[in-house]
Amino acid sequence: MNQANKRKKNVQYQPGDLVWIHLRKERFPGKRKSKLMPRSDGPFEIIDKIGPNAYKVDLPGEYGVSATFNVADLSPYFDPSDELPSLRTNSHQAGEDDGDQATLEPKDDEEIKEVQKVIKEIQTMVKSITSQAQELLPETSESSLVFVNQLTQAPLGMID
Repeated sequence: MNQANKRKKNVQYQPGDLVWIHLRKERFPGKRKSKLMPRSDGPFEIIDKIGPNAYKVDLPGEYGVSATFNVADLSPYFDPSDELPSLRTNSHQAGEDDGDQATLEPKDDEEIKEVQKVIKEIQTMVKSITSQAQELLPETSESSLVFVNQLTQAPLGMID
C-alpha cells in the first residue's frame, strides 16, 4: 500500500443515505467557536454523488457553505434502534464457549502451599524494605506509619 493512500477511506454512499458532517474550523467558524462545541452535526441525507470521493449533502441554508463534501468529512449515521456493526476483528460466533480460559485457583494442596510460601517471601521483602525506609526517612507522619503497618501485615485468610 502506498504511503499516500494509507489513511484513505474506502466508503461509498448512495443517494438517500444518512451521514454526519465534520465541522472543520476553517469551513464552519461559527459552529466551532470553542473546544466544547460539537465537532460533527447531522444526520443529513446524501443527495448526489459528484465524484469518486465527493458527495452533495442536503444541508440547510443556515450553514451558509457549499453542500459538497469530501468523503473524509462524512461519517455514516447509524440509527440508534439499529444494531451497530461489530468493531471487533475477531468477534465470537453465537453459541461458542470460551471454556479454554486458564483458571487462577490452585488445584491441589501442594500448589496452595507453594502460593503461601511465595506470599510469605513477598511479605518478608516488604517488611525489610519498609524498615530500611523508616531508618532512612526523617520524622514521618502518623498516616505513613499506618500505611507501613498495613503493608507489613498479612492479608486476612491468606496465611495460616
